[in-house]
Amino acid sequence: WGAMLHLTNEHLIVKDVILNRFLSSKSETVEVVVSDFDDSVFHVQVSPEQKDLMKVSATIRGAEKILGKFSNVVRDIYGSLLQDTPESGYHITLEVDLTKLPETNEEKEKLASKLAQIKRNVFGAPFIGLSQALLSGTPSKESFSFEFRLGEFVHFIPSDDRVIVVFDVGFKDSTDLAIGKIFLQEFNDVVRRARELASAPSSNFSPVAPQDLVDRPDLMALVKENPNRAGFVSFAFTKRHMENGKLENSTDHVVQFRSFLHYHIKCSKSQMHSRMRARVNSLLEVLNRAVPEIPKDKKEKKTFSGRTFVVQTGGAVGL
Repeated sequence: WGAMLHLTNEHLIVKDVILNRFLSSKSETVEVVVSDFDDSVFHVQVSPEQKDLMKVSATIRGAEKILGKFSNVVRDIYGSLLQDTPESGYHITLEVDLTKLPETNEEKEKLASKLAQIKRNVFGAPFIGLSQALLSGTPSKESFSFEFRLGEFVHFIPSDDRVIVVFDVGFKDSTDLAIGKIFLQEFNDVVRRARELASAPSSNFSPVAPQDLVDRPDLMALVKENPNRAGFVSFAFTKRHMENGKLENSTDHVVQFRSFLHYHIKCSKSQMHSRMRARVNSLLEVLNRAVPEIPKDKKEKKTFSGRTFVVQTGGAVGL
């Protein structure tokens, strides 16, 4: 996965709001609604009627479909914090009794981080569930897909020895689309050049649907014509990427891949703009230092005594 930056799993604003309330000595009310770039919405609430109860709710694209099949995975993570009936207008709600918080600040911060990772844990539930089935020796035979951004799908395809994750990636902005294709092509090239990535999940980029999707008509039915499509990126995770505590790390990479890609596209554009501005400034400095040369026919000619000659038709006339 290279040495590029990996983003955090928790929503930092949500975490700060939760942690500030955990550390507060006052019974304060909280009412915060935060949106994310992929149309996710988070709601943190401590109401005046129930000041000892904090609710953390979220609307996440694809959450209804995920929770319909992998709610057991999310419940394994959150236990009794997960509510059977979410808050109105949201897909999932967690409740925390503020009178039963952990004793130490470090434990409170861990709980706040866990709550702020609600989107990560919902998005990653299909991968976790299929991976756990593979590790248990009873791999699932059913693939799973959901729309994680408008017009973009992620497909989870289990087999007897691996779980394949296929991202159908697109960009609305034409510049992002062009740069994104270059980034995605690098996933094919870097594996051949970097020996240290030999043990990483195998990756592949294709501008058309890979064979793993073509072989499954139910998944291909979700592949619609999309003029903004950059292509399909596939990652194959085997047992060695899941065993010995590696499942959490692999899940993080799966969940953050799309944001990871978009972040570095924006960084590349910023770098190019900075270099172009620096180049323009250097050219302006050259122009400012330049002294324009006066054309020969515009130059004044003077005699030794200081008289000026003006060039006229028929010859020079002294003044």
